[in-house]
Amino acid sequence: MKDFLVLAHPDSQSFLSGFFDEMAEYLKSRGHGVALSDLYSEPFPPLMPLEEISRGGTTDSLVLEHQKNLVKADRLLLFYPDWWGMPPAVLKGWIDRTLATETAYRWEGEDFLEKEWVPLLGEKEAVVFVTADGVLNESWLRELWDGKVFGKCGMSLSLRILDRIRERSYGEIRLWVEEQKASL
Repeated sequence: MKDFLVLAHPDSQSFLSGFFDEMAEYLKSRGHGVALSDLYSEPFPPLMPLEEISRGGTTDSLVLEHQKNLVKADRLLLFYPDWWGMPPAVLKGWIDRTLATETAYRWEGEDFLEKEWVPLLGEKEAVVFVTADGVLNESWLRELWDGKVFGKCGMSLSLRILDRIRERSYGEIRLWVEEQKASL
């Protein structure tokens, strides 16, 4: 199994950053091939230049590396905190630039006629870990990640939510972490 883990959190001392590190070590100990990306520490360039849109692809070496890791992986594990009902901006930029045409999907059909969207990442799974201080709406998150992003690319979705994190005891959080490991 090849896993590509992507973290979108600015604080390397946060629970989510620690969880990301723990999951990476756990998967390696199970013999998985693991590629890691910490979008903030790299730093990943989230702004898509106009030239990238008009050329239909990127020349940015970091973006190309992310696309390569995604294509080679059997599974994408995405870690992010919910901010105002949305992921951090760097993650939106990562989606725009990494899940690009000819990497995640393609348009097929004749010029100037209706095109068909063709997903290119079938047989892959996206596991999305999201944390929040408040209560999260699972159906909204499922619509976002399955209906608008990963499902459109042919990937199956597994959504893992840890909300109301500040209200939870250390024991509850550790139980959740162990459940997540056991489910992979």
